[in-house]
Amino acid sequence: MRQPRRRLALPALAVAGMFALSACGDVGYTATYVENRPTLGAFGHGGEDHGPTGPTSTGIGVGQLADAQGTQVGTVELSQTDKGVEVTVEAHGLQPGFHGLHVHAVGQCEAPSANPADATDTGPFLSAGPHLAGPGADHPAHAGDLPPLLVNTDGTAYLQVVTERLTSELLFDADGSAVILHGSPDNFANIPTRYAAGGADEETRKAGDAGQRVACAVIEQSDTGDEPAGAGH
Repeated sequence: MRQPRRRLALPALAVAGMFALSACGDVGYTATYVENRPTLGAFGHGGEDHGPTGPTSTGIGVGQLADAQGTQVGTVELSQTDKGVEVTVEAHGLQPGFHGLHVHAVGQCEAPSANPADATDTGPFLSAGPHLAGPGADHPAHAGDLPPLLVNTDGTAYLQVVTERLTSELLFDADGSAVILHGSPDNFANIPTRYAAGGADEETRKAGDAGQRVACAVIEQSDTGDEPAGAGH
């Protein structure tokens, strides 16, 4: 007797946008994974599990993103994985488009404040100092350089990236660290010679012309072994 064919029902797979970053091989580290996708609800929870997407992770730091008026606009979570430090940012209430995102060298988020290197230079969150440099001298080779945050038309954003550049020693040194969100896109000091014969100038090599600092989060060190706050909720 001829047997009827069996049909297999395959579950639908949700595909998140992701891409691999490779930068500055001469300084010996790369950002290995990034996810930047739309969110559901104020912080993109909507019943989804936004925990670690790959390697086993241990929470090492958290922060609350606030704007210059003191309004909370997001959260930052840092986890140690076997591939590097995983940085997760969830945000709302922001202007749509790309925004420069970096870890800065001082764990202070004062608005307004003065630049630690120049007291005459004042503005929002300048107390956080420059990018967390690590072994990289110029942008985008700083340890604190991250992919831009893409904010959707509803003002929400979600980004998750694993980078080999960051370490607990850099993040939690004597003066701590902070995550800064800028008002403009980051050009990563990529200035073609057709626009400028000498390429990027000194100012561009500092921060990628990402504009004013619009939000800041002091990174507070987690107790060793804590599960990331965003995992498994």
